[in-house]
Amino acid sequence: MLLPLFEYISDPTKIEFDDDILLVIKSLIRKKKGVTETIWRMVPCFKLVLQKNKHCFGHLMEVINIMMMEGKNFLAENKEGLEQIVSLAQLAMFSQENGSGKTMATKISNNAEGTVLLQLILQTFEGTQALH
Repeated sequence: MLLPLFEYISDPTKIEFDDDILLVIKSLIRKKKGVTETIWRMVPCFKLVLQKNKHCFGHLMEVINIMMMEGKNFLAENKEGLEQIVSLAQLAMFSQENGSGKTMATKISNNAEGTVLLQLILQTFEGTQALH
């Protein structure tokens, strides 16, 4: 039913409501207390959302956090999914982009968000095989 809505996030540069889609995803994960296969298939699109937002996570950080909490077992067993999330953190952490008219503080903030995401990953998967 919501799949057509989620298809819009495959190219977030063409829409202005990617944040709304992220909020829907977050709500669905909370309501279901888990992450559906459809939502897992959207993880590769998160890189495009991050790039559109000049490496600022915004609502994407909340979605990734809840995905890690509710989908911890899946990610612990699915190295590819976890690697995609780590690559998002690295993309933000090592971003040199200030964005149009943005200050150096914005760049540092985006870099810090990447660091925070890596810390969340380490805390979430501490003591699991996922970190090996």
